[in-house]
Amino acid sequence: MKKINKTRIIISIFTIFLFFTIWYLISIFTTSSIISTPLEVFNALIKISFSGDNFGYTILDHIFASLLRVVVGFYFALIVAVPLGLIMGLSEKAEWAVTPIIEIFRPIPPFAWIPFALIFFGLGLISQSFIIFIGAFFPILTNTLNGVKDTSSIYIDVAKTLGANRADIILHIILPSTLPSILVGIRVGLGVGWMCVIAAELVGLNKPLGLGYLIQYSAQFGNFSLALAAMMLTGVIGYLINNLIKKIEVNTFKWREHLSIVKLKVKNLSKSFHVNHKDLNVLESVALEVFNKEFFTIVGPSGCGKTTLIRIIAGLERPTHGKIYLNDQLLEEPSKKIGYIPQDFSLFPWKTVEKNISFGLDINHVNNSDAKSRIDDLLTLTGLTEFKDYYPKNISGGMKQKVAIARSLAINQELLLLDEPLRSIDAQSRNKLQDDIIGIWERTERTMIFITHNIDEAVYLSDRIAILSPLPGSVKKIVPISLERPRDRTSSEFNIIRKKILELVF
Repeated sequence: MKKINKTRIIISIFTIFLFFTIWYLISIFTTSSIISTPLEVFNALIKISFSGDNFGYTILDHIFASLLRVVVGFYFALIVAVPLGLIMGLSEKAEWAVTPIIEIFRPIPPFAWIPFALIFFGLGLISQSFIIFIGAFFPILTNTLNGVKDTSSIYIDVAKTLGANRADIILHIILPSTLPSILVGIRVGLGVGWMCVIAAELVGLNKPLGLGYLIQYSAQFGNFSLALAAMMLTGVIGYLINNLIKKIEVNTFKWREHLSIVKLKVKNLSKSFHVNHKDLNVLESVALEVFNKEFFTIVGPSGCGKTTLIRIIAGLERPTHGKIYLNDQLLEEPSKKIGYIPQDFSLFPWKTVEKNISFGLDINHVNNSDAKSRIDDLLTLTGLTEFKDYYPKNISGGMKQKVAIARSLAINQELLLLDEPLRSIDAQSRNKLQDDIIGIWERTERTMIFITHNIDEAVYLSDRIAILSPLPGSVKKIVPISLERPRDRTSSEFNIIRKKILELVF
């Protein structure tokens, strides 16, 4: 990180030096008096800082006048846009009512409102603040609305299970989740407002104060050095405001660094097959989100489309409708970031345990020493070191399962899809393998999507469980499992959740 920051500083300094060099060369080789040299601009800035302009105002007077106008206009934009964005996000009807009006007025540039501001409010602070209000309002409103709509339903569901009412959810879930988006809107809105105040000052002043006025007045009377100084200062202040808000974002929302982000998003996915001259709908309008490092299980009655869904996520089937995103990137084909482990494990029978695990490394030409170290680590992790030279036919079903998982982990696949991996394992071995899978998941911090018919297994393993409806499959309910690990299958809490899942499935 330090090396990256040092390189960034060097590049930034070089870019600034290059900018001033080009500026100086243009100023000395052009015959126009409009382009002053950097030194002339600096001298003009020093002069107005200590001696003032023709009216006696220093550069600080002009800066504070412009900032005051921005603060007033921005304040009113903030107290109107944030509540309106929250209301629109919480109420679909409110969004329907307000959106057409917003969409009509949003494309109109703030500068186009200047004549109307002058007519209705006259010269002075109110008209200038109105222009800033228009410029800052829409970014704040849009980001607030998006923040509310992007609040994951997972948090809301968990809050409901803990007894939260609507007011609690708004205060403790939606508002904190939306605050980072609101701050982005504030940052963008301030930037737009700062640009707007300069334009407003060019035409709407009753007092010769402000950077916009200084730019216009200086250029009008041929003092191009001072005009350029005011322009450069305007850019620097805008840059400082933007970075100040960024710093506030980082320091205020430190929890975002640890927030579970959405790893996989399935949006309105449907799948149909053409069977016996008819379309058979297998999946219909499936929508779900899987968090980073989450153990997510899908259950449902036989034939509801669980395997089809997981094959579509793996890129082995194409959906009829809908889209899938991994790390916010659209998935349209198999990805090296996704590991798929089918029901029969699909180990290569002609390769040993070790060679099966190293297959992905071999075909990607990973350095031999790195590959050997990674394979040894995975053999240790899965408890397969003493079986590394065995062929698949010579090991148990549980071991095959662990080989298949290790093969995906070897090439750092971020998302593992396990399609009923323990279906053919006996009950005693099954419980042991469940613990092994959880152990591997906890130590490797991968995201796992697990398909099973076994409700006990789903409750024992999962962070959340998605229940699919009968054919055509759709998400009937997503149930968060708030039990601490390791879990006790005999506890009353475990069996209450188990009963709830059973009722939803059947």
